[in-house]
Amino acid sequence: MAYYNWFNTYFKEKHKNSTTDEKINDVLLMLEHRGSEYLVHNYETYKQLWIDPNEDIVNSKPQIIQQIREELYDFLKLLIENDVKKVLQIGLGHFGSTHFCLSLICDEVVTVEYDIKNITNYSNRELLHNQNKEHFVYGSSIDASVINKAKSFGEFDAVFIDGNHSYEYVKLDWENYSKLVKKNGIVAFHDACLDAERYGTPKVLSEIGKDITLIKHSKEVGIAYYIND
Repeated sequence: MAYYNWFNTYFKEKHKNSTTDEKINDVLLMLEHRGSEYLVHNYETYKQLWIDPNEDIVNSKPQIIQQIREELYDFLKLLIENDVKKVLQIGLGHFGSTHFCLSLICDEVVTVEYDIKNITNYSNRELLHNQNKEHFVYGSSIDASVINKAKSFGEFDAVFIDGNHSYEYVKLDWENYSKLVKKNGIVAFHDACLDAERYGTPKVLSEIGKDITLIKHSKEVGIAYYIND
């Protein structure tokens, strides 16, 4: 879309001399304005903008932005400081908040999503959507055809695993998609501290034998990552 080309040029020009913190603050400000508008129109279902870092996540009120603000801030900073240009994300979510942020700081974003409604809704409502920069792969992340489609985009600087959070899926997502990350790239997991029924990320992290770094500003969410060797 022509609008995207204009906006992308503007955003890059605006921040060509900005510090990393200034750039991230602008990204999160845009995300919050975006999310606040969705919250107004979806308030019967969604009650909060961000995840409350002190809440019991499993029983918390549904959020528009399914991230801890401080954790997302640190994660975006990690990507920028490691010059991540091309990123693969597993899981779009209902509102695509993380995908939206990645589209602002990276040159190319590929997101795997099993629910076609989430992809369609994001594509229809986002003026920033551009097929040359933002790509979606529809289907279950563990299906061979989906994995092969992700592979067709080539090597990635980072992968963010945030799809189905069951142990079986997280383990398979790690096995299948970490292989697509270049040497010294970043392999990251959301909900790294959420040890509850249907959430298997902590167990996977304990088994993979990597030097894990944890971004944690919450009771039980967290983003874990390691540098691919």
